[in-house]
Amino acid sequence: MIQNQSQQDQAIHQPFILSLDVGTSSTRALLFDATGAAVHGVQSQHTYQLTITREGEVSVDPNMLLATVAQTIDEVLHLAGPLAASIGVVAMDTFWHGLMGVDADNKAVTPRSSPGKIHARVMRQRSCGRN
Repeated sequence: MIQNQSQQDQAIHQPFILSLDVGTSSTRALLFDATGAAVHGVQSQHTYQLTITREGEVSVDPNMLLATVAQTIDEVLHLAGPLAASIGVVAMDTFWHGLMGVDADNKAVTPRSSPGKIHARVMRQRSCGRN
């Protein structure tokens, strides 16, 4: 157990858990202690907008998303200060299904798209009598 005055006298237990949620409206990171309690004041969140087209495409720019995720993690590690050295687990949750094309160097060559785009294309084809 660590007692840290900057954590408002909250009893916090090692190892710590860095939690990262990369969702459809924001990316956020929080630090939890070994009991599952959030460590007060150690969190970061950044919002963004998805691209939604009339055809049903739902996508996000992969370079912007990567930069946002990195910034969110960096901010939480900075806020954690010396507690960051005791992070023993990283938990991550991301978009519900998605596709993104990458080249031979693992660089994004398409936006990250949701199944909505694929579903919209299939529904258009069916309405036109094509399967």
